[in-house]
Amino acid sequence: VVIYGAARKRADLNRFVGQSMLPRVVLGYSSLRSRLKTGLFMLAIVFLILCMLGPRWGFHWEEVRRRGVDIVIALDTSESMLSRDVKPNRLERAKREVYDLIKMLQGDRVGLVIFSGGAFLQCPLTLDYGACLMFLDYIDTTVVPQKGTSLEGAIRKSIEAFDDTLHSSKAIIVISDGGNLVGNPVAAA
Repeated sequence: VVIYGAARKRADLNRFVGQSMLPRVVLGYSSLRSRLKTGLFMLAIVFLILCMLGPRWGFHWEEVRRRGVDIVIALDTSESMLSRDVKPNRLERAKREVYDLIKMLQGDRVGLVIFSGGAFLQCPLTLDYGACLMFLDYIDTTVVPQKGTSLEGAIRKSIEAFDDTLHSSKAIIVISDGGNLVGNPVAAA
């Protein structure tokens, strides 16, 4: 726009007064000064845009202390979780709720234990929520080979998942349809 305006101004002046008569008619006119003024204006625009982008050089180390909660979610994968009293079934509904919970977390480590007749750690405590959600996607009733429901096994495996060296808050969330066929969950809790 600036270059177009300068070219148009030069063309209008040449049409009004010839190039040779221009310095005599317009006092103080200098084509070099006009070009220099246009160039400086363009340079100022470029630097203004650079300033607005806010470039930074180098790096800055900052120590961040994390204060979060360690959460282990124990999810029942027994055959009874396939009941369709909740749409589409209990297991899929529970997985959706766990998904929503993980999406809300910020700065808390989360782990995933799955259980049926036995229990095992599907995802250790992590801040990588995407990895935990990926493990969650692959959970179904065939993952744990032992049949039945052992809440005690789930609680004990969840406790083992915690890192004893860290003194952070800890929580276990057990998601089950409530049946317990193996062990004593009250003693484990």
